[in-house]
Amino acid sequence: MSEKTQDIGKCQYPDACAQAVLELAQNTRRQLCLLSPTLDPALFDSEDLARALVALLRRHRGARVHILINDNTLLIKRKHQLALIAQRLSSNIEIRILAEHPSWRGDTVVIADKHSYLHLQDQARYGQGKLDTPALTQSHVQRFTELWNAATVDPEFRVLSFM
Repeated sequence: MSEKTQDIGKCQYPDACAQAVLELAQNTRRQLCLLSPTLDPALFDSEDLARALVALLRRHRGARVHILINDNTLLIKRKHQLALIAQRLSSNIEIRILAEHPSWRGDTVVIADKHSYLHLQDQARYGQGKLDTPALTQSHVQRFTELWNAATVDPEFRVLSFM
């Protein structure tokens, strides 16, 4: 998957899917969206991924990471790598919580720049993804946007402004 012309295709959970998430993050230019019920540690709790997100945010002014979860307990208890960087870089990384919604069936989706995605069904042993396919990615973008707009900012990671 290192080259932009290759396809993610089907990946085995967790190792190959975690590698696909990392490569999507490394190739993102502007926006990475993560939809995961608990931000699955097998996919998202790695120093390499945390470094890739920090590099993205430093490399591109205006870059954003949107993380949508339905439970933050694991993030806080585990000292999850992405939770730690979200606290440090809260103006560029936003975490929202959505307890339940009819459009979210507990699956995990990673969307890079609205043109590449990785999708893992709840309890699946594999993921499926496509690179550089805006038309195929659009349904995931629309659903993520719907869920994002229905969610609330996680108070544990809220940006504090001082006047």
